[in-house]
Amino acid sequence: MTKMGMRRDPLKKRPYIRRTKRPPYYKMIKIPPKPKKTPVPRAGVVPSVSPISIPRKILVKQLDTVFSRFIRLRYATLDLPSNELFATCVTCGVVKHWKEMDCGHYEGRGHFGTRWDERNCNVQCKRCNIFMKGNYTVYALYMVRTYGPEVLEQLALKANSSPGFTRYELQLMIDDYTMRVDKLLKAC
Repeated sequence: MTKMGMRRDPLKKRPYIRRTKRPPYYKMIKIPPKPKKTPVPRAGVVPSVSPISIPRKILVKQLDTVFSRFIRLRYATLDLPSNELFATCVTCGVVKHWKEMDCGHYEGRGHFGTRWDERNCNVQCKRCNIFMKGNYTVYALYMVRTYGPEVLEQLALKANSSPGFTRYELQLMIDDYTMRVDKLLKAC
C-alpha cells in the first residue's frame, strides 16, 4: 500500500518521503569574526612594515604590478606629437602604447629567484608573450645580444635557487620600484 508522494524502500522499514520545502535549519546564524591582534615588536627586532601584517600573497601581487609598470616604462619612448609613451616589443619589434604591452619573463614567473630580476624581464607585446608563449627562440637571441652569452646560464642557475623573500624584503622592493616608476613618469 503506497500513497501518493510516499514509496517504500525495500531495505528500510520507514517509507521514503519526498520533501518539497527546505528544512527549517536553512537560516544560519552568522558569527562575527574574531578581531585581529596587532603584533607587539620585541626589543632588538626590526618591526614589520605595518602594524597589521599584510599577507605575503598580496605583497607579491603588488610587487608584480609595480615591477611590470617599471619594466614597461624603462624602455618606453616619448612620442612628441601625441605626448604619449610607446614601447617596442623585444621579440617582434611592434610599437604600442606602454599600457598595451606586457612584462615578458625569459624564465617563468613561477621561479621566485628570477621573477623580479631586471635582466630576466623585458617588454613584450601580448601576441608574443601570451599567444606565442614568450617566443623563446627570438627572446633568447635578444638576451644574448643585449646581456652577453653567459646570461642565459646565469638566469637558469638563479631560477633554480629559491631565495625566499620575506615580507619586509618584498615591501622594500615595492617601495623601491614605486619610487623608480614615479621618477620615470615625471621625467617624461
